[in-house]
Amino acid sequence: DDEEEYKRNDTQHPLRGAELEFERKDTWDIMWAQDDPYLFCAMEKTRLCVYRELENQRIEVVQDPIICPGYLSSFSKQRINSIVVEDVVQNPETCSHDSIFITNELKPLRELREVIRSEGLSQAFSMLQTTSRQVSNKSTDDDDGGQRTKIKQAEQQDLWSCLAESALEALDLNIAEKALVKCGDYRGICLVQRLRNTYGGDRMKQRAEVMTYLGRFDEAEQIYSDMDRKDLAVQLRSRLEDWTRVSSLVKKNGAGDDTQLTTAYKQLGERFGGAGNWEKAREYLEMAKDVKKLAQCYYRLNDFTKLERLLTDQAEVLESDILLRLGYMFESIGLVSPAVDAYAHAGERKKAIDCCILLNQWGKAVEIAEEFGFQQIEGLLVKYSTQLLKENKKLLAVELYRKANKPTDAAKLLATIAEESGVQRADPLRAKKLLVLAALEVERYRKKALDMTMTRTNTASIAQATAATLDTLMTHDRASGTGGSGAKVLDSAWRGAAAYHYFLLAHRQLYAGLFEAAKLTAIRLAEYEDVLCKHDIYALIALAAYHTQDFYICSRAFVKLETLDDIPNVERERIQNLAFTIFLDNPPNDVHHLPSCYLACLDTGTPYSACTLTGQACLNQRTLKCPTCRHHAIETELQGSSTFCPLCHSKYPAHVISL
Repeated sequence: DDEEEYKRNDTQHPLRGAELEFERKDTWDIMWAQDDPYLFCAMEKTRLCVYRELENQRIEVVQDPIICPGYLSSFSKQRINSIVVEDVVQNPETCSHDSIFITNELKPLRELREVIRSEGLSQAFSMLQTTSRQVSNKSTDDDDGGQRTKIKQAEQQDLWSCLAESALEALDLNIAEKALVKCGDYRGICLVQRLRNTYGGDRMKQRAEVMTYLGRFDEAEQIYSDMDRKDLAVQLRSRLEDWTRVSSLVKKNGAGDDTQLTTAYKQLGERFGGAGNWEKAREYLEMAKDVKKLAQCYYRLNDFTKLERLLTDQAEVLESDILLRLGYMFESIGLVSPAVDAYAHAGERKKAIDCCILLNQWGKAVEIAEEFGFQQIEGLLVKYSTQLLKENKKLLAVELYRKANKPTDAAKLLATIAEESGVQRADPLRAKKLLVLAALEVERYRKKALDMTMTRTNTASIAQATAATLDTLMTHDRASGTGGSGAKVLDSAWRGAAAYHYFLLAHRQLYAGLFEAAKLTAIRLAEYEDVLCKHDIYALIALAAYHTQDFYICSRAFVKLETLDDIPNVERERIQNLAFTIFLDNPPNDVHHLPSCYLACLDTGTPYSACTLTGQACLNQRTLKCPTCRHHAIETELQGSSTFCPLCHSKYPAHVISL
């Protein structure tokens, strides 16, 4: 459809032309003239031939073939340009423009140049004027319907243009103006008027302007240099957007000023950046000190260290749009702190909060929201955490609370997860780890509350500061203690972690054949009936005592098992039958050698200080107290082993170990 419409709208130039009845051998390249649809040239081996199409598809040879070693490049104004590709391939770095470009002129143009060279511009003008008059007076009823007349008129235009160029080179403005009028070159006429009115008799400036008009910029620059007007050379190169040459002229020759040099560096940086050469672009943009484009360059090069340094050094003087752009860059790569700084300096606090939320940095978001009074952050936090809990993504909710600087909420949720794991009796080690994390969160909150209170009461007395700290902690505990495992972990942060620690320790000792140590450690578990399964506690004590032949402790453990309220009758009967089988042959006696603290703990759950490494009671031994969980370990047992607390895995301070 488009093709048919094109044919209807433009019948003078149909979409497809007829095939010429013209054949040449050994032809490997062909090119039509850009300004004459009937003129074309062809390369036949090393000969350049020029042809013209006449009426009735007749072809005539315009001139004799010319030897040309290049590849056809362009054909216009009776000039054929070709490129010597061999020179480019052999010397790509050192080849010059003049060595690889060859220009061949058609015969009429060569004859005109010969007349100009031998007889002068005036004679050439008279000859062209006479020829033009003859062409215009010639009748159009020639053999080919006036086509030859049109061809001659087109040739005359090219000849007048050549004469105008020669006259301009000779600064013969009168002949140049007449020739430019003949070929209808308004731009050239304006040049002649400017040469007369602006430069007057300064022929050097006139010649430089002519060279610029003719596209011979190197010659124009050389003329300005010979005039000692390097500033005009800089202006010329700036108009041509040859910024490499501009920077060279300003630096080496002292032409121009710092503003022009900065502009050149900036333009070169943009040019290399547009070409994807960001390393080169960075060099020029750093010299131009263009912060906006330099930031984009660092971002493209993944040089985020320099991007942060750029923000740090220029934050106070940068415009808001640049700061917002920097904030977006940092946000896109996950760098929260510099992104927040950029948004804050731009005055966009809301965007800073949104950035923190997007990158899951809720603590920073809450801090900024509290500082500037954004109340919406709490509702968003609650909504997000509720959604995570509905999807049973509790650990992600814990991480959310931690990043939002909500340690008590994180601790309660961790304790709840640990309690669920303990009820399932599947992975006590995981339950211990969760309770240790919960206790650490509680300790973090209390330390923060203490630091805040001490900061607020730094001018008050010690007694007032202590009272304020206790009041803060008690108020928060009352507000947070809603029952269940959450309240337990806030009341006694390390109790659950210690229970599972001794429970696991007793099992390891039992399976390692350390039955006596396992029995002592298992007795310590009697305090934690509210944390561990009572059946598991006393079954473990009975098993360890049985292997040590301590039937007194074994029988007391069986008594505890038989009196449990939450076991079915079938299980109770099995326990009784097992006890009857054991004690029938091994009657328990009242002779024992355990310290009273063990018996008190077994009977009533009375706590005592037990070594976190071995599980035995710390009676008169020298112990080390962990500053994190505040549990003790016997010093002699720790010698030669790890310097980390067995319960919370915190490193003992050097001064504690050296005691």
